[in-house]
Amino acid sequence: VDFADESDRTSSICCLALSSSDRLQLIGFPASLTPRVVDRIRQEWSCGVQRGPEAVCNGQAVELKLHGNPWLASEQEAVDARQMLLAIVREMHRWGCRLYLSSSLKDTTDSLFFLCPRRLKPPVEQLLATEMFVLSLNRRDRLRLMGTSEQSEVEDKDCNQLMDVIRECVLNYWPKGESTIDID
Repeated sequence: VDFADESDRTSSICCLALSSSDRLQLIGFPASLTPRVVDRIRQEWSCGVQRGPEAVCNGQAVELKLHGNPWLASEQEAVDARQMLLAIVREMHRWGCRLYLSSSLKDTTDSLFFLCPRRLKPPVEQLLATEMFVLSLNRRDRLRLMGTSEQSEVEDKDCNQLMDVIRECVLNYWPKGESTIDID
């Protein structure tokens, strides 16, 4: 097996790890992107950052300790936590990084892996308008769709089509079927 020299690769993988009940770890992030993501976290998390960013793991990662418990939150704080994560994914996307996969490595919180170009480029207009949303499971029996209304490009018909797809998936793949589907 012939592995290419690291300098030959055109992209790298970094990880945003949700840790404990109140921490974010930026692992292997491009140095120029880390402060932008930290700024986005500070802007989006209304409870604020308690500590950090601090270098951990011999400088290979940065950790922030947030006020509150975003990964255990309920009600409005849970919505705010998910919207913060959506804002981080959007910021990464603006700079050419793509969400590659999400995994629950520790069986308690998720880790988001991004594929980033080795040379980050300034945001491109077409990337700024990319539509993204969050679909989350709530209270064991509810799905919450967030992030569509804040983008003016998303029209009602697009949102209705999205809801139709979600409804169809629930009907076809959820063993208990649907009893009701309400849209907030």
